Order: sequence, then structure tokens, then C-alpha cells
Amino acid sequence: MRKVSGVFAAIVVLIFACTPEENNSGKTDDGRDKTVHVTGISLDKTSLDLVIGETYTFVAAISPDNASDKNLEWLIDGNSVATLKDGLVTAVAKGKAIITVSAKDGSGVSATCNVVVSIPCPTGAVDMGFHSSEGYRIYWATCNVGASLPEDFGGLFAWGETSSKNDYTWDTYKWANGSETSLTKYNTDAASGTKDDLTTLEAEDDVASIILGNPWRMPTSKELQELVDNCDTEISDVNGHICWEFKSKKNGACIYFPLPGWYNGTKIVANSAAGHYWSASIYDQNSRSAVTLCLWNPEVNKTDTPNILIDGAKRYYGRSVRPMAE
Repeated sequence: MRKVSGVFAAIVVLIFACTPEENNSGKTDDGRDKTVHVTGISLDKTSLDLVIGETYTFVAAISPDNASDKNLEWLIDGNSVATLKDGLVTAVAKGKAIITVSAKDGSGVSATCNVVVSIPCPTGAVDMGFHSSEGYRIYWATCNVGASLPEDFGGLFAWGETSSKNDYTWDTYKWANGSETSLTKYNTDAASGTKDDLTTLEAEDDVASIILGNPWRMPTSKELQELVDNCDTEISDVNGHICWEFKSKKNGACIYFPLPGWYNGTKIVANSAAGHYWSASIYDQNSRSAVTLCLWNPEVNKTDTPNILIDGAKRYYGRSVRPMAE
């Protein structure tokens, strides 16, 4: 028995001596690096549209699945617009930010997301699913400037003037010296007066901004066109008043435009038969005119003129303004 035990002990010692040591060096036995680096990061959003107060938690996918170190670093360029913690972004102010997530394994791999933060929809406005050229959400007012109900006419204003009056002619127009060839502001044509190449109303001459304050303004010609192109329209009776209904094709939201006519001189033309709504943009074919949304009651319009038309009109006319907020 003792002899057998000695042989067994010798075998155990021999096996132990021949067993290789565990390799914890981070390299293979032939010296190659065993670390599996991150080769790609993808976010579930590459652009994000938020309003102030909203939050969103990003989902980051890392490849390959067997990456040795899957820890990530989250950074934000624009922390006055939004805050960021471990992939959770919180919108705090209107503006834009860029979020970057990077691998912490030294691979240099990263992914980004562009964030746009808009104001919430203000009281008296409707979110119709539209955005400005800068990417911010825009909201259409439910009433005209000077009105308190959707069917109310509100005030009539010359383009670029911020109060109503009783006489609408070139002689009384603020931005001309008595004629259409003597424009003093918002003019791209030397033959029409002082040339300054301004094509969009400044806030100080925007009746919506002046009367309603921030964040309200007049729509641009492009925003009027977007409204027309992206809404289903029909004539509607709103509390006994004929209005045009604009129903968004994006989300089904509706606004209504009454037909108050417009001022030319001291008389209102086409009262209850038409509604003409100023944009903040001059007419690209003639600085003496500005872009307007023309709406006609089809029961009254017996001409070949479309019932809904975006066109130019002389700037001294007194017309309606439907504001928007951004």
C-alpha cells in the first residue's frame, strides 16, 4: 500500500508541474491583445424634436456584442437648451443642442443626435404639425389679430403697420411718401423708391408681434403656402358666420378663417365675401405688393379666380392678419 501511494503522489506532482499558469495578462499566449474594442454605436434617434419640459431616454446599441468594455460617455453641446444624464435628456429652453455618446474603451467610436427644443403650444393656438425653416414647431392662432373668437373679423391693417385706421391709400401708408414709387422701407427695386433689400417684416413692424407680444408673429409666405398645401379645406358655418376651415393633413387639427373683406381707401370691399390675410413677406415680383392669402366665398365668387389663392396685393390695403407662434 505504501508503494502504491508513493507512485500516486509522484503522478500528482508531475501533473501539477505540467499544468500551465492561467493567463491574466490581457494578451493571448502568443502575445496578441485579447481586448475586443467597440466598432460601432447607434442611437435610436439621430434627430429629436422636443418641447420645453419634455424628456427622452436614448437607447444606444453597441457592436460587436462581445465588446470587452461597453461603458459609454454622454456629452451635450448646448446645456442651456437641455440637460443630459446617462442618456436621459430634458428640454429646458428653446434652442438647439447636439448630443454625443462615445465608447470609453479608447476606440474613439461615437454617435450623435441633433436636438431641437420648441416652446409649448400657447393658449389661443393650435399645433397643426408644422415647423419653421429653422426646425422649430410653429403654432397657428385660432383667431385673427384683434378678434376674440375664431369667427370674429378682428382688425384690418396695412402691410407693415401696427394699428388700424380709417383711410387706406398710398398717401396714408407709413412706408411710402405718397405713391407706389416712393417706398421708404422693404424695397428691392430702385424704381419703387429707397432700396434696402429687406423682404420680411422686422418685429417692430409686425402687427402680431406688437399687439400680442412674444412669441407671436405674422407668418411668412412659405408658411402660408405650407398651410395651404398641407390642409384639407372646406366652407364651414361657425356660429352663423361663413368661414374657411383648414384641417391639417398631418394631425387633423383645424383652424377657421372668417371673411371680413378688406379696406381700399375708406371703404370695405367684399365684406363677408372674401378674407385676405397678410404674410410677413413682400411679393417677389414687385416690392409695391406683399404676399397675401386670398379666400373667397364660393357662393359669391363667380369669376375664374380660385377660391383659395396666394398672391400679391398692394401694401396699403387694409387686410386681416392671422398670427402664429414659434
